[in-house]
Amino acid sequence: MIDFSLYKIVQILLPQRKRRTRFVAWLTLSVSYLDYIQQQLYQLWSRSLELSHMSPQIIAIEGFLHRMYGRQDIQIVDGYELGPWEWPQVNPDESFYDQEDSFEYSDSDTTTLSFVVNLPTALSQEAPVVAAWVSKYKLPGMSFIIQIK
Repeated sequence: MIDFSLYKIVQILLPQRKRRTRFVAWLTLSVSYLDYIQQQLYQLWSRSLELSHMSPQIIAIEGFLHRMYGRQDIQIVDGYELGPWEWPQVNPDESFYDQEDSFEYSDSDTTTLSFVVNLPTALSQEAPVVAAWVSKYKLPGMSFIIQIK
């Protein structure tokens, strides 16, 4: 942030004979709304600067999400790390599904994803917001899903 204070400027420019406690307090109160507008402008500048430096690189999007939520456990991984999935083609026999770790991969049913956004369960309510930000900055043609972990 920019280190600039309207309060200091008002006190410095105030003549010596007017520097009474009550008058300084009145001037401070008068300048407080201008200082509020100035702080809002600085925040807008910093957000605009951060958004202008964004790129469609996955690491930049992940870093943006880390700074946005103040957490380091948001991960963006490649799409091939998603799965394994079970894709039954037709009615398989019931003996195939008797084991918990048995999976069937089909060549005809495929899902192609570019990347997966892994969100912690604490941010499950923020999934639509994260999806909107990622959709805004990802490359066109890339697909993703959000997985709550």
